[in-house]
Amino acid sequence: MKKYFVICFLICFAARLSAQLPAYLNPASPLETRVQDLLKQMTLEEKAYQINNTSPAITRLQIPAYNWWNEALHGVARAGLATSFPQPIGLAATFNDAAIYKMGVMISDEAKGKVSPVSA
Repeated sequence: MKKYFVICFLICFAARLSAQLPAYLNPASPLETRVQDLLKQMTLEEKAYQINNTSPAITRLQIPAYNWWNEALHGVARAGLATSFPQPIGLAATFNDAAIYKMGVMISDEAKGKVSPVSA
């Protein structure tokens, strides 16, 4: 009987915790629901900080600080060694969509390698 009581208590406790989880933190919620929920909870000042390249943490919403300075306009700059392609005006002058696409794939591969290196 004691075992049954403990199991019931744990189930009720877990249900209560999951009910308190905001929608934006619930990976099972649809993306649009999560985004709207997060935006409703952010202040105007917090939203404004998110448009800077260095965004401070919003601890009450469990959002870490981050620095996303890299537009990869012609390569992955400012993050160590990487391939640098011509400026966009020069790329546009090639009129070669296939080459531009291939360059974009190369840039994204390098960017992914810098943020999540493959462990040996």
